[in-house]
Amino acid sequence: MLAITLLIFFIQYIVQPDLIDKFNLFEILITNSLLIVYMLMHSYNMLESKREFYFVNLGLLIYLLSSTILFIFGNLTANLSKDVKMITWTLNAALTVMYQLFFLYEWKVSYVKKTLKN
Repeated sequence: MLAITLLIFFIQYIVQPDLIDKFNLFEILITNSLLIVYMLMHSYNMLESKREFYFVNLGLLIYLLSSTILFIFGNLTANLSKDVKMITWTLNAALTVMYQLFFLYEWKVSYVKKTLKN
């Protein structure tokens, strides 16, 4: 599946090389959708086993779902006022901080207790 996606992007950039310098919604949508599918599969596989990197997966899943929606609407807000565009990107920045906090919590749960015991 990954190889097919890379092939599609390769062909797209050969046919339309000007897309390299533009905001390519197709690339964002396909890439994030593929990552979301992989994360959902990983979450499903974690149901019966040890929950290793559970919060990292959860944080990235929440971030990618919401940022994909924000990026899709990014082109729609391009013609709106500067304040509306600023709200969109501020929300994206807040989501980035949120998923970094999930990383921090996973690090605390997984590694800090092990280090303190030694």
